[in-house]
Amino acid sequence: MHNKEVLNLRPIGKIDNEIALKLSKFLNGVLANEFALFTKTLNYHWNITGPKFNSMHEMLETSYKDLLTKMDSVAERVRVLGETPISTIENFNRANTLNEINGEVLSTNQMIFDLFKSNIQIQ
Repeated sequence: MHNKEVLNLRPIGKIDNEIALKLSKFLNGVLANEFALFTKTLNYHWNITGPKFNSMHEMLETSYKDLLTKMDSVAERVRVLGETPISTIENFNRANTLNEINGEVLSTNQMIFDLFKSNIQIQ
């Protein structure tokens, strides 16, 4: 359960409907990219192997949990604007701009580099 103090949301007062819609569309794009990064991070968490397994596994778990918290905050900001956050795979896929690497077994270094590139892209 979140409250405005926890999320650091401030009452926005009256905001033009057109501006609220544009902001919500932008935030939903951020949400889609965060969801893609979350999924990618979770995938790598499940599939990481090698001598650094324990440390990488823990780091990836921390990362996907942090992303989940961030996604929740973004979705709540969309709600504050009076709009609905996207919440289906179809809509996430439509709004997502991150690249995926399908059907490949990646090394630990390739996974981390892919996550690095994706994080830079959504910053």
